[in-house]
Amino acid sequence: MIKKIYGKILMLMLSITISFQAIADEGMWLLSLLNEINYTKIQDKGIELSLDELYSLDELSLKDAIVAIDGGSCTGSIVSPDGLMITNHHCGYSNIQDHSSLENDYLKNGFWAGSLSEELPNRGKSVSFLIDVQDITDKVNEMIADQFKNGATRPNMMRIRRLIARETVKGNHYNAEVHSMFGGNSYYLFIYETYSDVRLVGAPPSAIGNFGGETDNWEWPRHTADFTFYRVYTAPDGKPAKYSPDNIPLKSKKYLKINAAGVNEKDFTFILGYPAKTKRYITSFGVEEILNTSNPIRIVMRDKKLEIIRNAMNESDEVRIKYASKFSLASNKWKYAIGQSECLKQYKTIEDKRILENQFLNWANSNNELSKEYGDVLSSISEAYKNKATITNAVQYYNEAVLMGPEIINFSNRLKRFKRSVESKKMTEQELKKSVDKLLSNYQDLYKDYDQIVDKQIFEVLLQYFVENINREYLPQEFTVLAEEYNWDMGKLADDIYSKSIFSQYSKVKNYLENLDSNSVITDPSMGIAYSFMTKVISLNKEESKYERIIAKGNKLFINGLLEMNPEKDLYPDANSTMRLTYGTVGGYKASDAVWYNYYTTIDGVMEKYNTNKTEYDIPERLKSLYESKDFGNYQTDGTIRTCFLTDHDITGGNSGSAILNAKGELVGLAFDGNWEAMSSDLDFIPKKQKCINSDIRYVLFVIDKYADCQYIMNELNIIK
Repeated sequence: MIKKIYGKILMLMLSITISFQAIADEGMWLLSLLNEINYTKIQDKGIELSLDELYSLDELSLKDAIVAIDGGSCTGSIVSPDGLMITNHHCGYSNIQDHSSLENDYLKNGFWAGSLSEELPNRGKSVSFLIDVQDITDKVNEMIADQFKNGATRPNMMRIRRLIARETVKGNHYNAEVHSMFGGNSYYLFIYETYSDVRLVGAPPSAIGNFGGETDNWEWPRHTADFTFYRVYTAPDGKPAKYSPDNIPLKSKKYLKINAAGVNEKDFTFILGYPAKTKRYITSFGVEEILNTSNPIRIVMRDKKLEIIRNAMNESDEVRIKYASKFSLASNKWKYAIGQSECLKQYKTIEDKRILENQFLNWANSNNELSKEYGDVLSSISEAYKNKATITNAVQYYNEAVLMGPEIINFSNRLKRFKRSVESKKMTEQELKKSVDKLLSNYQDLYKDYDQIVDKQIFEVLLQYFVENINREYLPQEFTVLAEEYNWDMGKLADDIYSKSIFSQYSKVKNYLENLDSNSVITDPSMGIAYSFMTKVISLNKEESKYERIIAKGNKLFINGLLEMNPEKDLYPDANSTMRLTYGTVGGYKASDAVWYNYYTTIDGVMEKYNTNKTEYDIPERLKSLYESKDFGNYQTDGTIRTCFLTDHDITGGNSGSAILNAKGELVGLAFDGNWEAMSSDLDFIPKKQKCINSDIRYVLFVIDKYADCQYIMNELNIIK
């Protein structure tokens, strides 16, 4: 039934006429279902590819040039026969930062390899190619039924997913994931080939790749060349392999051509990418929780944390390099929460959700059969949200103050399992040494980007706000006793902890662990706090999950009811880090009363924003020189360089780095952001406001060619005009 409804819905959506004025095409469509609709509808919009050229599981297609980075945190595209991949600068930011030092400040100066031997490996980096997709709804439902037959009171979905994935990849080198669609009303198996040797090849300086920084984030107009190049490597036999100097560049099965002719208003464009997560079927009760609990706590606590880090980064280049990636990640979520809350209020999302819910109730109560199945769904969801409200409030405080707070707590927690094994005498001296060596390696990586003074300030400020605002019944007894000894002054507690704990400095951790033996008893003042906090977090999460299960069960029924109530509605599965198609046109939009935004920006805007007193708006001397001499090469339009442009694609996190493709499937830009006026779109699509902000591929090429003179990359690209 889901497939049939989905096909009708997609056909309805594709029949809507798109105007250049910004009525976005809603939907992140599963490619595996495109063959169930009339594909000519998409071709009528402007795409010039056949369905098999776009997506095929039997033959090579465009989808074989698109990869999920790190499990779907970003999207990348293969752009050469030898595994060269392009994505966003902010998707590579942590790797650029990791390789940076005061001597080699790649964040400030950029990085450009000149040969394979100069490309930099990145531990933990991976890219995944989609190999196969299978509808396994019937199989999952059978396994659920078997669990109930064997006495289960509720299905263990994690076990079912793991069993299916494990069975799928047995005897081969693939990896598999099972994803639910429509709130668990259907299930699909996704099979991937994942490569873990991915090396940094080229990245512009942050003053170009992150121009505008925190201030411009989520805003239009933008003037950013948000790109980074990697290369995927394989074992000599072409199979995925861990990093080795003997590995060779991937022999690409499919790669994108780059079209340097640019885009114009009303041009058809599309994206194949890996949008991470939307919650557009969330009820009004869920939106209330986000608006009244989750976002306010996140905003105020991250604001405090960011202020500490920002000040420290401005005072020290060493701290700037250490905390660049941490600051970027925290700032992104902080500003997103602000924008999302503003939009939820402005567009009256809760009120709109309630209108739909009232329609649902009227439909559900229209006959006894429907009432029996759906009549109590919304009330059960509402009750569960009410019952978990105080717990969720506490969990959010713990998330921000403890899990995302001072790193000394995380450092201490890493010893917990090790401590248990040592003190239970379950380790031989040889096993102890092996475990210590592994721990020291992990700690060395962590402390590389750690500053004791910064972390201590975060401890003082966040923990003080934490204890003053959380309901104290949710604090661990051990911590309450300790806090009372210090009269609830987290500054005094921090003075004691950071002066006595080995975890305040790597040298102390190293010395401590290297002198352990199997008879040691591990003690440290920060470990007691960390252990009590984490024990409480686990307990609260367990309590909250009881209500989350009720909500999930209710949401599943609610979504199924929506599908059944009106199959012609524009319903489609929420994004969940699986490959999706989104399409639309190039065009500007009306941001607010009397404010109209053009669909592209130029390098002239970079110079207009240029300000040496603001790090975010400073630019390299070479870029200024190229601008002043108008040395734009073959990348200019009307005597200038177009830097970014707008499309009305339906995107979310995970789409970062996605190729913007023209009607022929050629790369014309890179998606990197959404716009401030549609920040609530993960929960409620805003058709007249939704925009996708993209780096123009001509600006990218200009930076590689004219700014960096990196012919090593240029010579590998297939550029057409």
